[in-house]
Amino acid sequence: MRHSATAALLSALSLGWGITASGADAPGLAGYLSDVWYTEDGLPHNAVQAIVQTRDGYLWLGTPGGLARFDGVRFTAFNRGELKHNNVHALVEDPDGSLWVGTYGGGLYRYDGSRFQAFGPDDGLASALVRTLYRDRRGQLWVGTHEGGVSFRDHGRFRTLRAADGLSSDTVRVVYEDRQGRLWIGTNAAGLNLWTGSRLFSYAVKSGPLAPYGPGDALSSDNVLALWEDAQGTLWIGTDGGGIWRLRDGRIEANAARDSRGVSGVRQLLPDSEGRLWIGTDGGGLDLFREGRGIEAFTSRDGLPSDIVLSLLEDRERNLWVGTRDGLLRLKRRKFRVYGGGDGLASDFVTALFGSRDGSLWVGSRAGLDRFDPGRGRRSGSVSGPADTVLCVLEDRTGAVWTGTRNGLVRLQGGRAAEYRSADGLPSDYVTALGEGRRGALWVATRRGLACIKDGRVRPAPVGLSAPTDVTAVHESADGTL
Repeated sequence: MRHSATAALLSALSLGWGITASGADAPGLAGYLSDVWYTEDGLPHNAVQAIVQTRDGYLWLGTPGGLARFDGVRFTAFNRGELKHNNVHALVEDPDGSLWVGTYGGGLYRYDGSRFQAFGPDDGLASALVRTLYRDRRGQLWVGTHEGGVSFRDHGRFRTLRAADGLSSDTVRVVYEDRQGRLWIGTNAAGLNLWTGSRLFSYAVKSGPLAPYGPGDALSSDNVLALWEDAQGTLWIGTDGGGIWRLRDGRIEANAARDSRGVSGVRQLLPDSEGRLWIGTDGGGLDLFREGRGIEAFTSRDGLPSDIVLSLLEDRERNLWVGTRDGLLRLKRRKFRVYGGGDGLASDFVTALFGSRDGSLWVGSRAGLDRFDPGRGRRSGSVSGPADTVLCVLEDRTGAVWTGTRNGLVRLQGGRAAEYRSADGLPSDYVTALGEGRRGALWVATRRGLACIKDGRVRPAPVGLSAPTDVTAVHESADGTL
């Protein structure tokens, strides 16, 4: 597993070097950390074509090299004869907890936790070349195939809708149920179909709108790969070559969620738990669409294993899993809230932190020292401290607050400030770190060595520690070791 340094950098930049606290959501892609898995981590194949999380928490992955189960740490591969064909294109969980596995060449399988049961054309399945799987609200399984139409499981047997029944094409790429219980069927090179339960209607570029749609624009691409209905009842249509379209109030609207980069291949549409839409593209990476804010892109330059996104899933912990042509990515929620000048801090550029005994937080910045109340998320009163950049801060056992700056050391207690500089015995005015000893001594690290302050006086460092060395950290352990 590899961590994306670029994604971490995006997150750091979004913080503006302010202080953070757990509990609130960060906006956009900067609110996530990324992890990536490849074949060397146990994946059967780097191309992850399908992802599903079952009720027991396992993540199941379909690849051209077989089926894999992931427990968050290791992969268990099912590619040693369990399936007649290892090219797994689709996965869906059954209401009884079993897993349906669609393969491209080996038909359909049902895994009950102990064995795989195979289904093929002899069982009424339209074709052994399975492209997509979908389970509707009644629990009925739909199987879209290559050149065989779409099959649905009815009382233990498969029935099939084909071109002879009115389907615009026998190659089905996506099946989706809207809130009215109607089934939308996206095909390869023949547009969109609607199954009402008794009748089929087609909608394609060549033919234009047909009943029950009414007049409107036609789709610019007949390759329909992804479908989603939003809260307003608008159907979003992802196409290969035509971008995203919307069917609203009987009319097709061109290029919804327009991508300024010109990416036109849309493979996946995934609404998340916060009402945002994730868009997996064919060559343009991963897009995040928020109404009114446009599109935010995450590409291979940002740590995505590949700009070809094959599958998407939001898990129960609200992490986003992205199956790409060249690896599996997890975008894990970064649960931070950013605090800055708008919350009363003197500066957004935070340089030092120290937790006070009363639960507040001492915050050093380029503009001096603040006292911050994490519970209220606000600065708690002003501090008459240094106006210089605070490089380090420490509250000692007496309640005195020490701040190190480039121009000396300042001690704050009882509303009074006392300063210590090289003229008072410090090796340098540039104070880099502070540490409190067991017996009340304060260790002061500077650019030119170490000093000790005890009973208000600067004392030289112990023999062997007085060399003019740039000291960047200091700590005295419980046994007195410095």
